[in-house]
Amino acid sequence: MKEFWPVIVITIVGFFGLAALLLIPVWKFLNKEEISAEKWDEAHSEQKASNSQKGPSEQ
Repeated sequence: MKEFWPVIVITIVGFFGLAALLLIPVWKFLNKEEISAEKWDEAHSEQKASNSQKGPSEQ
């Protein structure tokens, strides 16, 4: 059993390293998209609020 420990450790470290390598760019992309969506929501809600303050004939 002693000769299997290096293989087990290397496999576990490799698995988590590969998972991080693949998932970190996805996580960064999703964070950028969330920030972009929040900015869009703010701009859209401001525009909607300014349109609702005007009367129907002013739009």
